[in-house]
Amino acid sequence: TDVATARAATVGNIVKFQGVITSKPGFNGAGSFYVQDDTAGIFLYSPGSGFSVGQEVIVEGKRDAYNGEVQIRPTSVEIVGTKELPAVQTVTAEAIDDSYLGELVQLEQVTVSEVTTDSYDNFTMNLLTTDNKKVVVYNDSRGGLTGTAFKETFKAGDVVNVTGIVGNNNGTYRVQVWDLEQFEG
Repeated sequence: TDVATARAATVGNIVKFQGVITSKPGFNGAGSFYVQDDTAGIFLYSPGSGFSVGQEVIVEGKRDAYNGEVQIRPTSVEIVGTKELPAVQTVTAEAIDDSYLGELVQLEQVTVSEVTTDSYDNFTMNLLTTDNKKVVVYNDSRGGLTGTAFKETFKAGDVVNVTGIVGNNNGTYRVQVWDLEQFEG
C-alpha cells in the first residue's frame, strides 16, 4: 500500500508501505525519522539504527498517534535501495495543514522573530511571513543542531528560506529542522 493509506488506517491496525527516508534518523531522538512517497509522509517511531536519508524502505508496523502526530511503530523496516528525495514543496504559512504532515516543505522569505531555547538547547522559533502570519519551527538538539549554534548564525530580523518537515505537536503545526543547511539567508 502507499503512505497515504497507512496514514488513514485506524490506530492499532497493521500497515505495510514503501517510501524514502526524508529526515535525519534520530533528529528528535530514538532513531526516529520520516518516510515519504508520492502520496504522503509519515513518522516512524524508534525503528532502530543503520538508516540514512535517501534510503528506500519497506515498512511494516502498527499505526499509532502521539501528541497529534500520526506515526508508525514498526515491527520491520527493510532497506531495498536508495531513491531521490521527493521534490520539496514550496508552501505558505496559511497553507500548512494536515495535507502536508510528514512531508518536505520550504517556506520562503520568512523573518526570524523569536528564538527560544530550553535546558537541552532545543529551540523553537517563530517566523513571520511578509503579511505577518506566524510559522513555528522546531529543532531537537539530539539531531546535532543546537539553539546556541543557530543563534550564532541567525538573529531576529533575518530573512530566510527554511526547508523542513511538517509535524504536529498537540494541534500546533510546525516545520521541523535538524541542520543549519536547511536555512538560506
